[in-house]
Amino acid sequence: FIEFKSEQVSQSFHRLISGEDNLLESIVGGIRGIAYYKQRKYLEAEKHLKKALELNTMFFGSGHANVARCYYGLGMCAGALGRNTKAIEYENLALTIASKFLGDNHPDLADIYNAFGVIYRNDGKYEMALTSHYRALDIRRTLFGENYPGLIQCYNNIGIIYRIQEKYTKALEIHKKALKVAEDLYGENHPEVADCHNCLGAVYMYQQCPVEALEHHMQALQIRKKCFGKVHPR
Repeated sequence: FIEFKSEQVSQSFHRLISGEDNLLESIVGGIRGIAYYKQRKYLEAEKHLKKALELNTMFFGSGHANVARCYYGLGMCAGALGRNTKAIEYENLALTIASKFLGDNHPDLADIYNAFGVIYRNDGKYEMALTSHYRALDIRRTLFGENYPGLIQCYNNIGIIYRIQEKYTKALEIHKKALKVAEDLYGENHPEVADCHNCLGAVYMYQQCPVEALEHHMQALQIRKKCFGKVHPR
């Protein structure tokens, strides 16, 4: 057995629980970063995620799932800021670490593939985006079945790409799947259901079907009024 002096143990323990570079901050920093990302404060999110990456690497090593999650978050921030090359670099690091640490079928990998899809779509690489979104969809269906909230996001992301490619029949089919899952899970009055109606309305608009487009956009509007009131960004 290795013997430690009490002073060494005390110093190590103190570092874990106190000061800026502590174990708790390595976890909270990542959560804080994602929270800023959701508020669209991408630079602030990036700052906290970089600090979390540094701390998680120090405490857990470079091959830990927490490190992968930091890279995933940094990739999303870079993508949102238009740094697509850097975003792909971060997500590749996240994927390499997560697949080794967690295996090929884990919710974290679905999140990473979904991030890849969004970045590729923004970069105009639609086939690569579809491949990534379908991989995320397959993982989530395998793990959670056909009625899982994460499927709504996958279906809508796929539908958006089909709409951009002017494959409107496929886009409608996919967005209707998203709508069915959302209504089965949440009922008819929920923000996720409104998002699905909005996606369907966009496809019908591009397909030059104004009556159907208006119907879905009006449904989305009514749902959001019920959920959020008449004065709300959405």
